[in-house]
Amino acid sequence: MSLLSGPTHATTSVPSSSIGVIWLEVVFARQRDLPRSIAHTITVSVPPGLPIPRAITSTGAVSNVDLRPPVVLGPPLRGPGWIALGSCCDGPAPTLP
Repeated sequence: MSLLSGPTHATTSVPSSSIGVIWLEVVFARQRDLPRSIAHTITVSVPPGLPIPRAITSTGAVSNVDLRPPVVLGPPLRGPGWIALGSCCDGPAPTLP
């Protein structure tokens, strides 16, 4: 997990008024092992002294797994002055100087 405000630093806690991003990559050895749908369950621990339960569990909606092969893209732009950043699975793009 990383905080939205600091995507390059891993963390296990989310300060108040912050947003955490959880990155998952699930790998299967064979395509036939892929499930048709997935759902996630998250349990968070709450600090003591708050007027809420010590743990909160939430199960998200079921999502269908798209079994189509991925689209393969080539470089859309050529020449100087272009840069490609970010991807689906390694967190937000770094900030450029």
